[in-house]
Amino acid sequence: MKDSVTPAGSPILSCEQDDQCEIVTCKQCLDEIPPSLRDNPEAPEYVAHFCGLECYAEWIAQQAEKEPPV
Repeated sequence: MKDSVTPAGSPILSCEQDDQCEIVTCKQCLDEIPPSLRDNPEAPEYVAHFCGLECYAEWIAQQAEKEPPV
């Protein structure tokens, strides 16, 4: 049986073989994002990629609550 590899040729490990497959909660993920990222135009993309789309929606709601009234 041939091992799975990425298009670049790197092996794809299963989570049983890789200690980096820890699943974190949305709160944990958002807690690790620096507050300074809020004003960065790439912040939404960062949150969606690293925390997931459901967590992204929660993050957007949190940012809306923090916005000063106009």
